[in-house]
Amino acid sequence: MSGLIIGAMPWAAMVSAIVYSVWSNRCYKAPLLTSGVLLTAGNVLYASAYRRQSITMALCGRFLTGLGGPRSMNRRYIADTTPLAQRTMVNAAFGTATAMGAALGPATAIMLDSLEFQFDLPLYGTVYFNGMTGPGFVMGCLWIVFTLILALTFEEPERSGLHEQMRKEVLDKPEKMAAAMTSEYEMSNLDASSKNHQKNLNDSIETQVLDSYGCPTEGGREICNSQSFCSSPCVDEE
Repeated sequence: MSGLIIGAMPWAAMVSAIVYSVWSNRCYKAPLLTSGVLLTAGNVLYASAYRRQSITMALCGRFLTGLGGPRSMNRRYIADTTPLAQRTMVNAAFGTATAMGAALGPATAIMLDSLEFQFDLPLYGTVYFNGMTGPGFVMGCLWIVFTLILALTFEEPERSGLHEQMRKEVLDKPEKMAAAMTSEYEMSNLDASSKNHQKNLNDSIETQVLDSYGCPTEGGREICNSQSFCSSPCVDEE
């Protein structure tokens, strides 16, 4: 069961990546808000599974967290909004931040493992905060803050990077076509030259036909009238 709980998140993320990729063709704010809501609900549900002692609830929480994963959309946002000259630098910064987050997560979980307390919340009930539930509650709170800030401040970006890429492809297309035509012309000339060379080679080789005396001829014409006058050795006819 533990393997199923661990694997639920990446499997769900694989499905959501396709949906976010198509959805982000039209806009970014709506899929990002959806991602934030799913991540908040998934983490809180996963943390609440401890109180209910429910494996099913933990599995659903992991699955919702995977559905909310916006990694593919983040890459798409970088590609669409950054100039080509800065894209490598921005991708490097994004990769660095991702690596730092991957390292910070386990470190935070270790610190939370030393905490254990409980308190009551209206409408929710008793909150058990310990090493197992702490990461889920902390991430749920962080995703709530992220979603609220996103809803209040985010504006659809101008896709300058995408437009620049499209202009570059349009400008490069004639050059690629010219290069392809030049290459095709050179190949046709090479083929013609090869054929002419082969024809000349065939013409230069005369067919060796023996005359009535068994001597070679020139183009089928006898060059001697008897075996004794042949300039080249002949084969006696038996």
